[in-house]
Amino acid sequence: MVIALIEDEATVKRFYRDKGKIKLQPENDAMEPIIVDPTDKNIMIIGKVEGVIRKV
Repeated sequence: MVIALIEDEATVKRFYRDKGKIKLQPENDAMEPIIVDPTDKNIMIIGKVEGVIRKV
C-alpha cells in the first residue's frame, strides 16, 4: 500500500505495475482503480504504508 498525491489530493491505495502503467487499487470494491502513466506529473508516490495504528 502506498500514499499517493494525485492533483494535490492524498490517497491510500494498493500499488501495482501493469503493462507500463501504474494501477492504484482501492480497498473498497465499489470504487474504480486509478490507472496512470508513470511519467504523469500530476501524481507522486509519497510513501509506503508500513503499519496501521488503531485505538481499541
